[in-house]
Amino acid sequence: MSDGFDFAFEESDVPRRARFGWVLWLFLIPAIVGVGWLALWMLDSALSDVAEGVVKKQIEDNLPAGVVADVDVEISGPPFIYQYVTGVFETVTVTARDATINDIPISARAVLSDVPKDTTEPVGHVDASFSISQQALDVLAEAPDADQALTLGDGVVTYDSTQTILGFSIPYTLTATPTVAGNAVELVPEKASVDVGSLNIDVQPVIDLLLQQQPLSICVASRLPEAVTLTGLTVTPDKATVTASADDVVLSGSSLRTPGTCG
Repeated sequence: MSDGFDFAFEESDVPRRARFGWVLWLFLIPAIVGVGWLALWMLDSALSDVAEGVVKKQIEDNLPAGVVADVDVEISGPPFIYQYVTGVFETVTVTARDATINDIPISARAVLSDVPKDTTEPVGHVDASFSISQQALDVLAEAPDADQALTLGDGVVTYDSTQTILGFSIPYTLTATPTVAGNAVELVPEKASVDVGSLNIDVQPVIDLLLQQQPLSICVASRLPEAVTLTGLTVTPDKATVTASADDVVLSGSSLRTPGTCG
């Protein structure tokens, strides 16, 4: 009897240990995989941080003359290790909120696509925006080569000037719509007001003359890298934002260091 009892106990004990082992592995395997993915993610994140620092230094070292900026860099897209192995980073976003161009404060943001690991190779495409505040425009208007002081509005700008009519210098205020034309910003006249004081002059012909004059052209190419092409302009009472793009830009080359030209 005793032998039979012992035999039954051993038969039932083995499956219990086996079942316990399988249950243990069901918990351990996901935990091991999770820890592995976490370690890989941490490594990927650390390498991404290092690469972002390298790109930041390369950009800051190759800014055009007169441009000062402390930039933030973010690499996004597939896992960094994968992008590093393939040699091309999908998207690199560069932000400079407190940059200056010839001591004029601006904020800028650029999204670079298809950025090669080899910085001597060109970046596929760049979309950028540059914003300047009303306060910065006031500073710009005080520059020796400035012709007009601009006031920002809702989709328009206004500026003051004078027009000589019948030997009289007549001050006026012109409201214009800003547009991008090549390497310049053009102000297309939309509305005018004239201050003739005590002069007995019919102001309507003066206003008609002002509205028919050629748009005021302001070149901005000399304040941007030569590789950049202007694509748009939006204006609010707080700021003016210029959008631009570029193709085949070499970050370590002269295209970022060399400003554009006007004319």
